[in-house]
Amino acid sequence: MSESSKNSDLILNGSVPKAALFLAVPAMGNFFLETFFHLVDIYWIAKLGEKAIASIAAWAFVSWCLISITQIAEVGINSLVAKSWGTKDFEKGRKIASSGYHFSLWVSVSSAIIFYLLSIPLMDFMNLEPEVVTLALDYLNVMLFGVPLLGMLFSIDATFRGSGDTVTPIKILSVVILLNCILDPLLIFGYYGFPRLELFGAALATVFSNFVGVIWGFYLLRKRGFYWKLKVLPKKETLFKIAKIGSPIALNGLLFSYVYIHLTRLITEYGTTQVAALTLGHRIEGFLWPICLGFLVTATTMVGQNLGAGKFERVRQSVNYTAFFSAVICLVISLLFIFKGTWIASFFTDDIILAEASGTYLEIIGYFELFLGLELTFEGAFAGLGKTVPTIAISTPINLGRIPLAIYFASLYGIEGIWWTIGITTMLKGAILGLWLIPNYLSDKELLKLKH
Repeated sequence: MSESSKNSDLILNGSVPKAALFLAVPAMGNFFLETFFHLVDIYWIAKLGEKAIASIAAWAFVSWCLISITQIAEVGINSLVAKSWGTKDFEKGRKIASSGYHFSLWVSVSSAIIFYLLSIPLMDFMNLEPEVVTLALDYLNVMLFGVPLLGMLFSIDATFRGSGDTVTPIKILSVVILLNCILDPLLIFGYYGFPRLELFGAALATVFSNFVGVIWGFYLLRKRGFYWKLKVLPKKETLFKIAKIGSPIALNGLLFSYVYIHLTRLITEYGTTQVAALTLGHRIEGFLWPICLGFLVTATTMVGQNLGAGKFERVRQSVNYTAFFSAVICLVISLLFIFKGTWIASFFTDDIILAEASGTYLEIIGYFELFLGLELTFEGAFAGLGKTVPTIAISTPINLGRIPLAIYFASLYGIEGIWWTIGITTMLKGAILGLWLIPNYLSDKELLKLKH
């Protein structure tokens, strides 16, 4: 019995809390590795100075946009492959994955070209210092070249997760990170005879590492019976299903990025240190995201497979247990942010002022991180049901509301008003998503509709 078949049997027939943890822990490990991947970058880039860190903030928001776009294929593949595995129609799942790879390639190439053309106007809009803009473009242009590789890597991971295997993505990412850890100092600072390329070198290390990950990922998929026939165009119906499930999540991510571009423009009024503080704070907060994302993909896989198998009580239990586990762990990390924020930030920078500024951000958002866990877990459950429109219906007005709220609270409380705005709106999204999901979509009657 293959790894994915054994995992699928546990998802459909075993203990629900055991299955949730069995899937979530490796998934969290995968996302923790991604966080470590980014922390390695920020560790070496921070040695280039404050302006180098601030320039990464510009790429961070562009990156969020691009990741959101590539999520169309990722979320669609994960949900539909999971449902196919639940109905034991494995060949259908393989065909869906192949169609998803086409979709990912087309979308990622198109979006990379668009953002390349918009890069300079975007830098101007964010009102960054000229030196920061120059550094940001050095990094951004190389990273844009590697966007199709990033999209394909996400799609490969989604294929394994949808089939119930959350371990193999860790193996792939481990190789990517190891290679990036080796290349970063060599290409950034020119050690051992390599050219000193600074931010350009950091981006080059990332793109090459992702390339190796994609090649190995397809090799492992091939061994599982998955395939990607480049010359065989996918069916329009399959592409439509992928787009229907993934697009609302992607649109939500794009709006989120749009809002943060405006917030960055507002934050620049308080100086480069606060822009760098947000960048560093986000990277540290990245320790929490793997946990939340681990339960997100667990909820998607468990809900999708049990829905496909017609096991509606297990669908409800899957939502409840993933939300509970996520909330408990997020609460513990919240306490660390609240009481040890500056101490944590000081590990990543020798600049005392920057560490204190990042610590203030972590302390404030720490009060609301519990709801971040609930928000993402419920998003995963909606994706597993194939109903992602409610996610954007709730998140869109709240995310857009961050702009006027941040302006208002900043006028009263300065930079801390912006941090409180981010935290309060996170709380609203997590609470409202749960209140909408549980009573409206988890009854036997509604689940029967969704199954067919």
